[in-house]
Amino acid sequence: MLKKYFQNPSLGKLSLISVAKKIAVFIKADPQYFYRLVVGSDSQERRTNGKKELNLVGTIVIHR
Repeated sequence: MLKKYFQNPSLGKLSLISVAKKIAVFIKADPQYFYRLVVGSDSQERRTNGKKELNLVGTIVIHR
């Protein structure tokens, strides 16, 4: 099952549009700082009852 949302520990489920808006608000709150955007991902393939499953995880980090 493909999940089309990001799970934020503080804000819950967010769409990609919502994530982009939250990042923009965060940066605009203190624009004088330097920000680093880090995007990462990982995957795990496994078989359950002979059926292949692929789990994907992604992360977006803004470092001020």
